[in-house]
Amino acid sequence: MSKSFWLANYFASANLGLESTTRWTKYEFDDFKFSKILSGDRFVFFVCSDTNRLVEFTSKPRSIADNSMAIKIKKKSNVFDSLLMETDTTPQEVKHVTGYYINDLMGNPKKIQYRMGGGHIFLLEKTRIGIIDYIETDPKFKIEDYSSFGGINKFFCGPLSSHHVVLTNDRRVFVNNQQFSLNTKESPTIIKLAACCGSGVVLASDKHLYARGDNTFNVFTSVNNDFSSSFFEKIPFEFPANIKDVKCGFFHTIVLLENNQIFGCGYNTLKQSTFGIADAGIDSLSDFRLIEFDFGIPKEIACSSRGTVVINTNGDVFMAGEVVSDFPPSELKLNPSLFKFNITTFDREEFNTISVGGWQYVIYYEIFDETRKGELHMKRNLGSLLSTKALSDLVIIIDV
Repeated sequence: MSKSFWLANYFASANLGLESTTRWTKYEFDDFKFSKILSGDRFVFFVCSDTNRLVEFTSKPRSIADNSMAIKIKKKSNVFDSLLMETDTTPQEVKHVTGYYINDLMGNPKKIQYRMGGGHIFLLEKTRIGIIDYIETDPKFKIEDYSSFGGINKFFCGPLSSHHVVLTNDRRVFVNNQQFSLNTKESPTIIKLAACCGSGVVLASDKHLYARGDNTFNVFTSVNNDFSSSFFEKIPFEFPANIKDVKCGFFHTIVLLENNQIFGCGYNTLKQSTFGIADAGIDSLSDFRLIEFDFGIPKEIACSSRGTVVINTNGDVFMAGEVVSDFPPSELKLNPSLFKFNITTFDREEFNTISVGGWQYVIYYEIFDETRKGELHMKRNLGSLLSTKALSDLVIIIDV
């Protein structure tokens, strides 16, 4: 279990009450440990697998708070150029505990995945989604059931979006539990989902995207002022290779292709769509543009409100836009908008996860179950082998 994390935030954290910073700041609990962190729109929640609880800390208790304990949190380090600089000057602060017992809400916690969007936490099972509205003073809980549609195939919620998207196993698309169709004669195989602020939602299939709703700042290209709110429309842009992933921030879209190219479109005031590469000060891209930068072999992309994160197979992390644009000049800033570090060598402790929220980033060590550990270990080793580009063929034999 973990007891420390690094936080970089644009606004003060709403429930933790930690001030905004222009650098990574390390925090450590005295008597509390967690297995996972959820980062949303200025809120931070902790998953505690040992007690099967979803926990938040507040300066004042909520009406449903479990006040059986108080937690002390200490600022350990302010870090930018020297990643090992210790300060440890801030007095301890006492936080009130609000605990949600997952057993009572959804049943077996080991069968649940956790996601966090703008104002909601989602507890995912194979056929059901439990939703906690954490913005409310007295948080509400409800369940969406997709068992009659074959269960849940894919799920996505944006960092600031009030919408969550579900692709069921019988290939239906639901937005906030309402079914939507695609306005096309084709029968695309949807592989990824994403959502921006407002009503904007996008689906990915092969080399194309399908959008509905709000198109502010050309988040889905300038082809329409807004897309239909009744169905998904095909965006008339064909990528040079199949889409591997797509993510949306406040009003920008980032697309990762199978050939390792990355494209950006939409809101660009902090260079979140271009990484500051040859953008000539453009505040909004009207069409998808290739980010001509060597990211190595990207394995993951993510978007905060006005920021973008790319992580490659070597653990190198590239961050552009919000939060890091305010960092002071450093050898870790490749240009005024682009910050790079390696997550495996970030601190003397081991870290493996970045939780991307609406206006903040959290680095910590996530505790996985044994099955997930084996999967991640295999992926990490395969990524290292493939990054050498020395293999022509690869055969995996699994003895069952």
